[in-house]
Amino acid sequence: MYDLYLPLVQNPDAAAVIQVEKITGPILLISSKANIMWPSDLAAEQVMKRLQEHSFPYFYRHLSYDYGGHLFVPMELRMTKFFKGERGANKEPGRKARMDSLIKTLEFVSQW
Repeated sequence: MYDLYLPLVQNPDAAAVIQVEKITGPILLISSKANIMWPSDLAAEQVMKRLQEHSFPYFYRHLSYDYGGHLFVPMELRMTKFFKGERGANKEPGRKARMDSLIKTLEFVSQW
Protein backbone atom coordinates (compact mmCIF):
# COMPACT_ATOMS: atom_id res chain seq x y z
CA MET A 1 0.00 0.00 0.00
CA TYR A 2 2.98 2.30 0.63
CA ASP A 3 3.59 2.69 -3.10
CA LEU A 4 -0.03 3.71 -3.65
CA TYR A 5 0.14 6.44 -1.01
CA LEU A 6 3.61 7.79 -1.78
CA PRO A 7 2.67 9.87 -4.86
CA LEU A 8 -0.37 11.24 -3.03
CA VAL A 9 1.77 12.36 -0.10
CA GLN A 10 4.56 13.70 -2.31
CA ASN A 11 2.19 15.74 -4.50
CA PRO A 12 -1.02 16.24 -2.55
CA ASP A 13 -4.12 17.83 -4.00
CA ALA A 14 -4.27 21.28 -2.37
CA ALA A 15 -7.97 20.82 -1.63
CA ALA A 16 -7.22 17.61 0.30
CA VAL A 17 -4.47 19.02 2.52
CA ILE A 18 -5.49 19.34 6.15
CA GLN A 19 -5.03 22.91 7.36
CA VAL A 20 -3.10 21.89 10.48
CA GLU A 21 -2.20 25.50 11.19
CA LYS A 22 -5.82 26.04 12.30
CA ILE A 23 -5.50 23.56 15.17
CA THR A 24 -5.76 25.38 18.49
CA GLY A 25 -3.37 23.43 20.67
CA PRO A 26 -0.11 21.48 20.78
CA ILE A 27 0.55 18.79 18.18
CA LEU A 28 2.53 15.58 18.59
CA LEU A 29 3.16 13.34 15.59
CA ILE A 30 4.73 9.90 15.83
CA SER A 31 5.95 8.05 12.76
CA SER A 32 8.15 5.18 11.73
CA LYS A 33 10.46 5.00 8.75
CA ALA A 34 9.66 1.26 8.74
CA ASN A 35 5.93 1.87 8.22
CA ILE A 36 5.13 -0.13 5.09
CA MET A 37 1.44 0.83 5.02
CA TRP A 38 1.94 4.48 4.10
CA PRO A 39 4.74 7.12 4.16
CA SER A 40 3.92 8.40 7.64
CA ASP A 41 7.39 9.86 8.20
CA LEU A 42 7.21 11.97 5.02
CA ALA A 43 3.64 13.05 5.79
CA ALA A 44 4.62 14.09 9.32
CA GLU A 45 7.56 16.11 7.99
CA GLN A 46 5.19 17.90 5.63
CA VAL A 47 2.93 18.74 8.57
CA MET A 48 5.93 20.11 10.50
CA LYS A 49 6.93 22.24 7.51
CA ARG A 50 3.42 23.61 7.16
CA LEU A 51 3.32 24.52 10.86
CA GLN A 52 6.65 26.33 10.55
CA GLU A 53 5.54 28.20 7.42
CA HIS A 54 2.42 29.43 9.21
CA SER A 55 4.26 30.38 12.43
CA PHE A 56 2.12 27.95 14.40
CA PRO A 57 1.80 29.47 17.91
CA TYR A 58 1.57 26.22 19.88
CA PHE A 59 4.20 23.65 20.74
CA TYR A 60 4.60 20.91 18.14
CA ARG A 61 6.91 17.95 17.77
CA HIS A 62 7.52 15.02 15.47
CA LEU A 63 8.93 11.81 16.91
CA SER A 64 10.43 9.86 14.01
CA TYR A 65 11.68 6.32 14.57
CA ASP A 66 13.68 3.95 12.38
CA TYR A 67 11.78 0.94 13.74
CA GLY A 68 8.21 0.16 14.62
CA GLY A 69 5.36 -0.57 12.30
CA HIS A 70 2.07 0.96 11.31
CA LEU A 71 0.47 0.21 14.71
CA PHE A 72 2.78 2.40 16.73
CA VAL A 73 1.36 1.89 20.20
CA PRO A 74 3.23 1.37 23.50
CA MET A 75 2.01 -2.18 24.10
CA GLU A 76 2.43 -5.62 22.63
CA LEU A 77 -0.25 -6.43 20.07
CA ARG A 78 -0.51 -9.69 18.19
CA MET A 79 -1.23 -7.78 15.01
CA THR A 80 2.19 -6.10 14.99
CA LYS A 81 3.81 -9.31 13.69
CA PHE A 82 2.25 -8.54 10.31
CA PHE A 83 4.40 -5.43 9.94
CA LYS A 84 8.03 -5.55 8.78
CA GLY A 85 9.16 -2.99 11.35
CA GLU A 86 7.93 -5.25 14.16
CA ARG A 87 9.25 -8.72 13.39
CA GLY A 88 12.50 -10.63 13.12
CA ALA A 89 15.55 -8.49 13.78
CA ASN A 90 13.25 -5.45 14.02
CA LYS A 91 11.17 -6.82 16.88
CA GLU A 92 13.24 -5.55 19.81
CA PRO A 93 14.22 -2.19 18.25
CA GLY A 94 10.54 -1.71 17.36
CA ARG A 95 9.46 -2.43 20.93
CA LYS A 96 12.08 0.00 22.26
CA ALA A 97 10.92 2.69 19.85
CA ARG A 98 7.29 2.24 20.90
CA MET A 99 8.19 2.44 24.60
CA ASP A 100 10.35 5.51 23.97
CA SER A 101 7.38 7.13 22.26
CA LEU A 102 5.27 6.48 25.35
CA ILE A 103 7.80 8.25 27.59
CA LYS A 104 8.09 11.18 25.17
CA THR A 105 4.31 11.39 24.76
CA LEU A 106 3.88 11.66 28.52
CA GLU A 107 6.58 14.35 28.62
CA PHE A 108 4.83 16.22 25.80
CA VAL A 109 1.46 16.10 27.54
CA SER A 110 3.00 17.24 30.82
CA GLN A 111 4.11 20.48 29.13
CA TRP A 112 0.50 21.60 28.59
